[in-house]
Amino acid sequence: MNGPVRDRIGLNSKGNVFGSGFRANATIGRAIRLGVINAFGLRPHELDQAAKGTPAKYTFCIAENEEESPWPALHAEFGLAASDSAVTAMVIRSCVHIEARHTRVPEQLATDIAGTISRTGALIHETISAAVVLSPEHARLFSAAGWDKSELRQFLFDHAVRTRGELAAAGKEAVSSRTRWRLPADHPDALPLAAEEDAVRVLNSPAAVLVVVAGAGNAGVSAVVETFGPRGGPPPVTRVRWLGDALGEPAQRLVGDLAPAVVDGQ
Repeated sequence: MNGPVRDRIGLNSKGNVFGSGFRANATIGRAIRLGVINAFGLRPHELDQAAKGTPAKYTFCIAENEEESPWPALHAEFGLAASDSAVTAMVIRSCVHIEARHTRVPEQLATDIAGTISRTGALIHETISAAVVLSPEHARLFSAAGWDKSELRQFLFDHAVRTRGELAAAGKEAVSSRTRWRLPADHPDALPLAAEEDAVRVLNSPAAVLVVVAGAGNAGVSAVVETFGPRGGPPPVTRVRWLGDALGEPAQRLVGDLAPAVVDGQ
Protein backbone atom coordinates (compact mmCIF):
# COMPACT_ATOMS: atom_id res chain seq x y z
CA MET A 1 0.00 0.00 0.00
CA ASN A 2 1.14 3.53 -0.80
CA GLY A 3 0.04 7.06 -0.11
CA PRO A 4 -1.97 8.85 2.60
CA VAL A 5 -4.27 5.88 3.19
CA ARG A 6 -1.41 4.21 5.07
CA ASP A 7 -1.66 6.63 8.00
CA ARG A 8 -5.42 7.04 7.78
CA ILE A 9 -6.13 3.38 8.49
CA GLY A 10 -3.01 2.58 10.53
CA LEU A 11 -1.00 0.44 8.13
CA ASN A 12 2.47 -0.48 9.30
CA SER A 13 5.40 0.33 7.01
CA LYS A 14 8.25 0.29 9.53
CA GLY A 15 9.53 -2.14 12.17
CA ASN A 16 8.09 -5.66 12.08
CA VAL A 17 6.47 -4.81 8.75
CA PHE A 18 5.94 -8.49 7.85
CA GLY A 19 4.93 -9.39 11.39
CA SER A 20 2.15 -8.96 13.91
CA GLY A 21 0.79 -6.04 15.91
CA PHE A 22 -1.09 -3.93 13.35
CA ARG A 23 -4.77 -4.54 12.74
CA ALA A 24 -4.97 -2.94 9.28
CA ASN A 25 -2.17 -5.05 7.81
CA ALA A 26 -3.63 -8.23 9.28
CA THR A 27 -7.25 -7.48 8.41
CA ILE A 28 -6.67 -6.58 4.75
CA GLY A 29 -4.62 -9.70 4.08
CA ARG A 30 -7.09 -11.89 5.93
CA ALA A 31 -10.07 -10.40 4.08
CA ILE A 32 -8.43 -11.16 0.73
CA ARG A 33 -7.76 -14.75 1.76
CA LEU A 34 -11.35 -15.23 2.95
CA GLY A 35 -12.56 -13.88 -0.38
CA VAL A 36 -10.36 -16.36 -2.24
CA ILE A 37 -11.68 -19.21 -0.10
CA ASN A 38 -15.36 -18.30 -0.18
CA ALA A 39 -15.70 -16.80 -3.66
CA PHE A 40 -13.39 -19.15 -5.57
CA GLY A 41 -13.56 -22.24 -3.39
CA LEU A 42 -9.81 -22.41 -2.79
CA ARG A 43 -10.04 -24.47 0.36
CA PRO A 44 -7.06 -26.53 1.55
CA HIS A 45 -7.24 -30.26 0.73
CA GLU A 46 -9.85 -29.44 -1.93
CA LEU A 47 -9.26 -26.99 -4.79
CA ASP A 48 -6.23 -25.54 -2.97
CA GLN A 49 -3.65 -28.29 -3.45
CA ALA A 50 -0.60 -26.46 -2.04
CA ALA A 51 1.93 -29.01 -0.80
CA LYS A 52 3.27 -26.84 2.03
CA GLY A 53 1.55 -23.46 1.80
CA THR A 54 3.02 -20.35 3.39
CA PRO A 55 2.12 -18.11 6.36
CA ALA A 56 1.49 -15.42 3.76
CA LYS A 57 -1.66 -17.30 2.72
CA TYR A 58 -3.17 -16.28 6.03
CA THR A 59 -2.41 -12.57 5.75
CA PHE A 60 0.27 -10.63 3.87
CA CYS A 61 -0.12 -6.87 3.50
CA ILE A 62 2.52 -4.19 4.03
CA ALA A 63 2.81 -0.46 3.44
CA GLU A 64 5.83 1.20 1.84
CA ASN A 65 7.99 3.32 4.14
CA GLU A 66 7.91 6.29 1.79
CA GLU A 67 9.12 8.76 4.41
CA GLU A 68 12.48 6.99 4.82
CA SER A 69 12.96 6.07 1.17
CA PRO A 70 15.41 8.09 -0.95
CA TRP A 71 13.45 7.24 -4.10
CA PRO A 72 9.94 7.80 -5.51
CA ALA A 73 7.31 5.46 -4.07
CA LEU A 74 6.28 2.34 -5.96
CA HIS A 75 2.93 3.69 -7.17
CA ALA A 76 4.59 6.85 -8.53
CA GLU A 77 6.71 4.67 -10.84
CA PHE A 78 3.53 3.50 -12.58
CA GLY A 79 1.87 6.80 -13.42
CA LEU A 80 0.10 7.77 -10.19
CA ALA A 81 0.75 10.98 -8.27
CA ALA A 82 2.86 10.74 -5.14
CA SER A 83 -0.11 12.16 -3.21
CA ASP A 84 -2.42 9.35 -4.39
CA SER A 85 -3.22 6.33 -2.28
CA ALA A 86 -2.72 3.05 -4.10
CA VAL A 87 -2.59 -0.70 -3.75
CA THR A 88 -0.27 -3.00 -5.72
CA ALA A 89 -1.29 -6.65 -5.80
CA MET A 90 0.87 -9.66 -6.57
CA VAL A 91 0.85 -13.41 -6.12
CA ILE A 92 3.79 -14.64 -4.06
CA ARG A 93 5.55 -17.85 -3.07
CA SER A 94 7.80 -16.90 -0.18
CA CYS A 95 9.69 -14.15 1.60
CA VAL A 96 13.45 -14.63 2.11
CA HIS A 97 15.33 -12.29 4.44
CA ILE A 98 18.80 -10.96 3.66
CA GLU A 99 21.03 -10.18 6.63
CA ALA A 100 23.60 -7.69 5.31
CA ARG A 101 25.42 -5.50 7.81
CA HIS A 102 28.89 -6.26 6.53
CA THR A 103 29.44 -3.76 3.71
CA ARG A 104 29.03 -0.20 2.49
CA VAL A 105 29.81 -1.18 -1.10
CA PRO A 106 26.63 -1.16 -3.22
CA GLU A 107 27.87 -3.84 -5.61
CA GLN A 108 28.48 -6.23 -2.73
CA LEU A 109 25.03 -5.69 -1.25
CA ALA A 110 23.40 -6.01 -4.68
CA THR A 111 25.32 -9.25 -5.28
CA ASP A 112 23.85 -10.62 -2.05
CA ILE A 113 20.36 -9.73 -3.30
CA ALA A 114 21.00 -11.18 -6.77
CA GLY A 115 22.19 -14.43 -5.23
CA THR A 116 19.01 -14.68 -3.19
CA ILE A 117 16.83 -14.04 -6.23
CA SER A 118 18.66 -16.63 -8.32
CA ARG A 119 18.88 -19.44 -5.75
CA THR A 120 18.17 -22.75 -7.47
CA GLY A 121 15.36 -23.60 -5.06
CA ALA A 122 13.40 -20.65 -6.47
CA LEU A 123 13.90 -21.63 -10.13
CA ILE A 124 10.68 -23.41 -10.85
CA HIS A 125 10.01 -21.92 -14.29
CA GLU A 126 12.36 -20.85 -17.04
CA THR A 127 12.49 -17.35 -15.52
CA ILE A 128 11.29 -15.86 -12.25
CA SER A 129 10.25 -12.48 -10.82
CA ALA A 130 10.70 -10.82 -7.46
CA ALA A 131 9.88 -7.84 -5.27
CA VAL A 132 12.95 -6.59 -3.40
CA VAL A 133 11.89 -5.02 -0.08
CA LEU A 134 14.85 -2.93 1.05
CA SER A 135 15.36 -1.67 4.56
CA PRO A 136 15.74 2.14 4.70
CA GLU A 137 19.48 1.94 5.42
CA HIS A 138 20.08 -0.39 2.46
CA ALA A 139 18.10 1.96 0.21
CA ARG A 140 20.15 4.92 1.46
CA LEU A 141 23.37 2.97 0.85
CA PHE A 142 22.45 2.56 -2.80
CA SER A 143 21.24 6.13 -3.13
CA ALA A 144 24.38 7.59 -1.54
CA ALA A 145 26.41 5.73 -4.18
CA GLY A 146 24.33 7.36 -6.91
CA TRP A 147 22.10 4.38 -7.69
CA ASP A 148 18.41 4.81 -8.39
CA LYS A 149 15.87 1.99 -8.66
CA SER A 150 16.50 1.45 -12.35
CA GLU A 151 20.24 0.98 -11.79
CA LEU A 152 19.58 -1.52 -9.03
CA ARG A 153 17.15 -3.43 -11.22
CA GLN A 154 19.70 -3.50 -14.07
CA PHE A 155 22.43 -4.82 -11.77
CA LEU A 156 20.14 -7.56 -10.48
CA PHE A 157 19.16 -8.50 -14.03
CA ASP A 158 22.82 -8.71 -15.05
CA HIS A 159 23.94 -10.69 -11.99
CA ALA A 160 20.99 -12.95 -11.18
CA VAL A 161 22.54 -15.79 -13.16
CA ARG A 162 23.48 -19.40 -12.69
CA THR A 163 26.05 -21.37 -14.66
CA ARG A 164 24.95 -24.39 -16.63
CA GLY A 165 26.94 -26.57 -14.21
CA GLU A 166 25.17 -25.12 -11.15
CA LEU A 167 21.79 -25.72 -12.75
CA ALA A 168 22.76 -29.25 -13.80
CA ALA A 169 23.80 -30.05 -10.23
CA ALA A 170 20.25 -29.22 -9.18
CA GLY A 171 18.67 -30.99 -12.17
CA LYS A 172 17.39 -27.71 -13.63
CA GLU A 173 19.60 -27.03 -16.65
CA ALA A 174 16.77 -27.48 -19.18
CA VAL A 175 13.13 -26.45 -19.54
CA SER A 176 10.00 -28.32 -20.57
CA SER A 177 8.85 -27.86 -24.15
CA ARG A 178 5.24 -27.68 -22.93
CA THR A 179 5.27 -25.86 -19.59
CA ARG A 180 8.68 -24.09 -19.56
CA TRP A 181 9.23 -25.55 -16.08
CA ARG A 182 12.84 -26.40 -15.27
CA LEU A 183 13.95 -30.03 -15.43
CA PRO A 184 17.06 -32.15 -16.23
CA ALA A 185 18.45 -32.17 -19.76
CA ASP A 186 17.79 -35.92 -20.08
CA HIS A 187 14.08 -35.55 -19.35
CA PRO A 188 12.01 -36.70 -22.38
CA ASP A 189 10.17 -33.37 -22.48
CA ALA A 190 13.33 -31.21 -22.27
CA LEU A 191 14.10 -28.71 -24.99
CA PRO A 192 17.58 -29.03 -26.57
CA LEU A 193 20.20 -26.93 -24.81
CA ALA A 194 21.85 -24.02 -26.58
CA ALA A 195 25.48 -25.08 -26.91
CA GLU A 196 26.89 -21.58 -26.48
CA GLU A 197 24.93 -20.74 -23.36
CA ASP A 198 26.83 -21.18 -20.07
CA ALA A 199 25.63 -18.36 -17.81
CA VAL A 200 21.83 -18.53 -17.63
CA ARG A 201 19.80 -15.46 -16.63
CA VAL A 202 16.92 -16.19 -14.26
CA LEU A 203 15.16 -12.85 -14.98
CA ASN A 204 13.85 -12.00 -18.43
CA SER A 205 14.24 -8.23 -17.96
CA PRO A 206 15.10 -5.64 -15.30
CA ALA A 207 11.37 -4.91 -15.05
CA ALA A 208 10.83 -8.39 -13.56
CA VAL A 209 12.08 -6.91 -10.26
CA LEU A 210 10.03 -4.45 -8.20
CA VAL A 211 11.85 -2.36 -5.59
CA VAL A 212 10.07 -1.25 -2.41
CA VAL A 213 11.40 0.33 0.81
CA ALA A 214 9.83 -0.94 4.04
CA GLY A 215 10.76 -1.93 7.55
CA ALA A 216 12.84 -0.31 10.28
CA GLY A 217 16.21 1.22 9.58
CA ASN A 218 18.10 -0.37 12.45
CA ALA A 219 19.30 -3.82 11.53
CA GLY A 220 20.50 -4.11 7.92
CA VAL A 221 17.79 -6.59 6.96
CA SER A 222 16.11 -6.57 3.56
CA ALA A 223 13.98 -9.24 1.88
CA VAL A 224 13.29 -10.84 -1.45
CA VAL A 225 9.63 -11.68 -2.03
CA GLU A 226 9.41 -14.33 -4.72
CA THR A 227 6.47 -13.55 -6.98
CA PHE A 228 4.48 -15.25 -9.73
CA GLY A 229 4.72 -13.01 -12.82
CA PRO A 230 4.09 -11.05 -14.79
CA ARG A 231 7.77 -11.58 -15.47
CA GLY A 232 8.66 -8.17 -16.83
CA GLY A 233 5.21 -6.69 -17.32
CA PRO A 234 3.81 -3.94 -15.08
CA PRO A 235 2.10 -5.03 -11.86
CA PRO A 236 -1.55 -4.14 -11.20
CA VAL A 237 -1.34 -0.77 -9.42
CA THR A 238 -4.74 0.75 -8.56
CA ARG A 239 -5.61 4.10 -7.03
CA VAL A 240 -7.55 3.99 -3.76
CA ARG A 241 -10.03 6.75 -2.87
CA TRP A 242 -11.69 7.48 0.46
CA LEU A 243 -15.42 6.80 0.24
CA GLY A 244 -16.32 10.13 1.81
CA ASP A 245 -14.19 11.93 -0.78
CA ALA A 246 -15.78 9.93 -3.59
CA LEU A 247 -19.36 10.72 -2.52
CA GLY A 248 -18.87 14.43 -1.85
CA GLU A 249 -19.29 16.79 1.08
CA PRO A 250 -22.70 15.55 2.38
CA ALA A 251 -21.37 12.01 2.67
CA GLN A 252 -18.20 13.25 4.35
CA ARG A 253 -20.28 14.98 7.02
CA LEU A 254 -22.40 11.86 7.45
CA VAL A 255 -19.70 9.21 7.73
CA GLY A 256 -16.69 11.28 8.78
CA ASP A 257 -13.64 9.19 9.60
CA LEU A 258 -15.68 5.99 9.52
CA ALA A 259 -15.78 6.07 5.71
CA PRO A 260 -14.05 3.04 4.21
CA ALA A 261 -11.57 3.15 1.39
CA VAL A 262 -12.66 2.11 -2.09
CA VAL A 263 -10.55 0.81 -4.94
CA ASP A 264 -10.95 2.51 -8.30
CA GLY A 265 -14.34 3.97 -7.37
CA GLN A 266 -15.97 0.60 -6.63
